[in-house]
Amino acid sequence: MVRAVLGMKAVAQQWKGGLVGLLLGMCIVYLLQDTPTPTLLTPFYQAWSGASYCKPPQQQPTKGHSILNMDHTYFQHAAGIVIGSEHGDANLQRDQLKLLLAAWEASSTSFLKGVGDPSLGGHNILPSIVPKAPHLENCEDRSTFNRKLDSWDHNGTLPYWTLWKGEGFGLHMDMVSDTLKADKNVSMQSLYPPWVEGADEDNLPLTRQVQVDIWKHQHPQDCESPSLRFLLADWETDPGFGIGAQIASMAGLLAVAFTEQRILVSNYYNRADHEECLGSNHARWSCYFLSETSEDCRNRALLLASQSTAWVQGLITDKSNYTSRQIWVGKTPRQWGKPWEAIQPTTQIDGKMLVHHKAADRRWWRAQAVRYLMRFPSKYTCLLLNEARHKAFGVEAAKLVLDSLHYSWPKETLSQNETDIEQFVWKFRKPWLPRPLVSIHVRQGDKAKEMKVVGFEDYMKLAQQLRNWFPAARHIWLSTEMQEVIEESKAYSRWWDIYYTNVSRQTGNTSMPAYEASLGRATSTNYPLVNFLLSADADFFIGALGSTWCYLIDGMRTTGGKVMAGYLSVNKYRFW
Repeated sequence: MVRAVLGMKAVAQQWKGGLVGLLLGMCIVYLLQDTPTPTLLTPFYQAWSGASYCKPPQQQPTKGHSILNMDHTYFQHAAGIVIGSEHGDANLQRDQLKLLLAAWEASSTSFLKGVGDPSLGGHNILPSIVPKAPHLENCEDRSTFNRKLDSWDHNGTLPYWTLWKGEGFGLHMDMVSDTLKADKNVSMQSLYPPWVEGADEDNLPLTRQVQVDIWKHQHPQDCESPSLRFLLADWETDPGFGIGAQIASMAGLLAVAFTEQRILVSNYYNRADHEECLGSNHARWSCYFLSETSEDCRNRALLLASQSTAWVQGLITDKSNYTSRQIWVGKTPRQWGKPWEAIQPTTQIDGKMLVHHKAADRRWWRAQAVRYLMRFPSKYTCLLLNEARHKAFGVEAAKLVLDSLHYSWPKETLSQNETDIEQFVWKFRKPWLPRPLVSIHVRQGDKAKEMKVVGFEDYMKLAQQLRNWFPAARHIWLSTEMQEVIEESKAYSRWWDIYYTNVSRQTGNTSMPAYEASLGRATSTNYPLVNFLLSADADFFIGALGSTWCYLIDGMRTTGGKVMAGYLSVNKYRFW
């Protein structure tokens, strides 16, 4: 492939320059191709000021022109401009940084755009010469792997949850799993759902057992069994219900379904009813996360819903069969006893630790429900997260990578085959974030009608208290609907590195429904979910107990290994 680009004439003498040219050519094609602008974030290259280092010195390639057909002298000329011998060390480092960032974006590994280079049949052309991007995931591979972890094995055994917490698969896993299959002593309780992190003491009581039990309940092996019953429910669609309220409602329906031994099947999801949720995922929760049940069970529920006799026989129910009280504040499933009575809160308000939470049973259950419903992000959500991490942390990631290299990239490259540990253990490592990372969610605006709202300064006082104990914690992931908060955060840039999504925000006391409508359905759903997942993955969290959104973030964290990180709140909770 390299010879096709450079020509046969001067390969030995011009390999290094040609390699640089290849990267630059990819950069050029990427920046000039007709690519739709993402709705969540401004593309990274638009953030640079001044002339682009990917701009060719003379003739620009035509739209959609394959790099394989570009003239060899063109690459040499471009290479001389970007990585020239006349550059000083500072300029060279700057050029390397920009070139690496452009190469990561231009790479056709589906990291950022989800599609390969069409001129090469969608295949990756840069894996061996471009250093790996530590903050990005291969969303295609990840989604394929997640589906494998979310399905029964072909011979009726449970998914591969026992090895490396599900962090690798392939020949090695298959070999070991044969031994496990032959071991009759391997029980359900010995398996570890890969979406739960940390030790048991780092999570709410019985989290692992509950997650396994919910998964098994929602994924029967035979969805055609006449004994199965279903609860088919649309998500809340009233404009007054934010995403947090929608999730809380579905958590209540999951409790009802579990108590009645029904399989919950969520149907219409208005926030996924937009042009970016495609195919069978359109207007469904599965656009953002793997479905709460299998496709077979979904199809069975929809079939029963079309039969009047199934309703009469009670084989299927919907929300109309239950009162609002049953859905919102109904009885928590008692299959596991009362594990919430063993909860020791790690939540602080006004310098005092809470002794207990109000409605501790509901708090415990909603945490379990949100953990289950969001257990595996979809490919679409993975791409959104890649985009957000690249915009926020891409420069720092590139600096770390370049500092780690023991050769002068791109004039020199290192290509080698993946070792076993890279392929089976490290392949699905969590994307890099600057750590320790502090998540702060500031809820103000129309929420003042329901709770006491406080200024950004109060949140930052708690951040400073945290930093007194953890001085390395200088990175903040800030989420808020208020533009005023974003402006106030700039005053702290001397002491903190503060990151946030690039999206229009509220001014004044605009209602949340009006604000979301101004963003459009896709953006008003995408960026909150990205913020939610990054907040859940952060090392520390500062929020407001009176906010449902913060309430659910805390639930996601306390079932994701973050119990002992604590939760600093700026206000008291309402009725939770």
